[in-house]
Amino acid sequence: MKPITKPKVYMALNYIKENHNINVTPYIHKTAESESIPAEVIVFINKYLPIEQFYTYNKVYENRRKNPLYKNLVNENATEYEMAIALSSLVTQIMIHNKELLKESRTDDTNQFFNAMNTQKILLALRDYTIGRPENLIETFNSTRDVFKKLYKKDGE
Repeated sequence: MKPITKPKVYMALNYIKENHNINVTPYIHKTAESESIPAEVIVFINKYLPIEQFYTYNKVYENRRKNPLYKNLVNENATEYEMAIALSSLVTQIMIHNKELLKESRTDDTNQFFNAMNTQKILLALRDYTIGRPENLIETFNSTRDVFKKLYKKDGE
């Protein structure tokens, strides 16, 4: 799993322009004007050319009509218990994809994948919840929900 770099962003934008006939000029300008890659650009690219670092999020979104996990992860009114269940289900999905990476002999990618998916932060939040400290759980759930909403805001689901 290779990091997302500006040259890769420009290549992805060019691919989208050529294969989807979409004007990508605003995204090229935003990328060029910024020191880092703007989140808006990453979200746009992921919409047309799924980014490997978001594999689990993309899979959860893809299965949103068959599996309630997506709906639970974007629920504005989730109870602490529902937050814990949703985040633990997300960790299960992350672990399933990690197993696939290991089968493909991509052991170097597993740490990068765990970092990209905030696995350690989610697990710490779940641990804190189990010992009666839900603050970290709520914060982690809200930030995860925000990522999902930014990545998949087009449907408004």
